[in-house]
Amino acid sequence: WLFAPVERRWWSDHFGNGLMHRIPVHSIMRLPLVNTRKKAYRNAILSTVDLDGKDVRVVAVHIDPEADRKHQLQTVIDLFLGLQPPCVLMGDLNTVAADPILVALRERADVRSPLHDAMADGPPAKNIDWIFTRGLETVSAALVENVASDHPYLRAELSPASSP
Repeated sequence: WLFAPVERRWWSDHFGNGLMHRIPVHSIMRLPLVNTRKKAYRNAILSTVDLDGKDVRVVAVHIDPEADRKHQLQTVIDLFLGLQPPCVLMGDLNTVAADPILVALRERADVRSPLHDAMADGPPAKNIDWIFTRGLETVSAALVENVASDHPYLRAELSPASSP
């Protein structure tokens, strides 16, 4: 596991992003995100994991729900699209499926949304947790109700994409 803090309160790390994994991690980088409000700092975790002997880059993030949301979201999407596939963008994007930024991302031929792949009717309109992939196939995906958050979390099982 990894915790990448963005704030310290009472002399300890307080708020940030975490990454839990069962597969080998080769590298980890914490990337601060723009913050104009001078509170509620945010970051992204960029890691490289080993999936069946192949490097997969993973961006894990929790986007600001307020003033910095659009800029932070575009920043992490640009990062994700700039990575060599296979790669994953995942986290609480604080953005619903109808957001034009997400619509444009989902319309790209090289981007998959495991939640859209797994749900015939599409995800709930108010869903804000997302996983997007490039160069990977969806085995399964689901929203899971829980008591640890104010909204369901998203889980997905992925596999390397089949060669064309």
